[in-house]
Amino acid sequence: MEKHECGVGVVDGNWFRSKMASSSIVTLAALIALLATLASCGRVARSDEPTYTSYRLPTAFKPEHYDLQVLTHLGDDRGYAFSGRVLIKMTCLEDANNVTLHSKNLTLGEKDIKLVQISDAGSEPVELKQIQYIKDNDYVVFHAAKSLQKGKRYEISIPFEGSLGTGLLGYYRSSYFDQQRKTKV
Repeated sequence: MEKHECGVGVVDGNWFRSKMASSSIVTLAALIALLATLASCGRVARSDEPTYTSYRLPTAFKPEHYDLQVLTHLGDDRGYAFSGRVLIKMTCLEDANNVTLHSKNLTLGEKDIKLVQISDAGSEPVELKQIQYIKDNDYVVFHAAKSLQKGKRYEISIPFEGSLGTGLLGYYRSSYFDQQRKTKV
């Protein structure tokens, strides 16, 4: 079976759905929730917070822009799954040593995660010395090898994948009946 990206368009004023996009309308809210889960307020914890326990993210970073790419597989050779990449541009509001984000039920492509300091003159890679998962708060913490500096801009790129759930949490699949009363996913 071919892989298709979900898409919805308009032809002659009528809505149509691509073969693999049947559930994209139903799961649009779930996709937005995925973006919020991945990148909600991309904040950085201060270095003097060794055990940050709040469910709210730290406030040392202010997000500027998110780019989210998601490829959804609906019953192809990968089953019911999705993969993609999020790129978050942010401004550092206070010195920090890590980037803390929300992440739940995702597998991150750790070897392909990139953190860079960006400026008008170009970009400079920032080495990540550790990636830590804090399941109690649904956090992933990207520990930088050097201090992240107040007033500087940074960009983090994170590849991810996961399974489409069957419940109402995160990015999930659902079904509907077409005009011939056949079930469509």
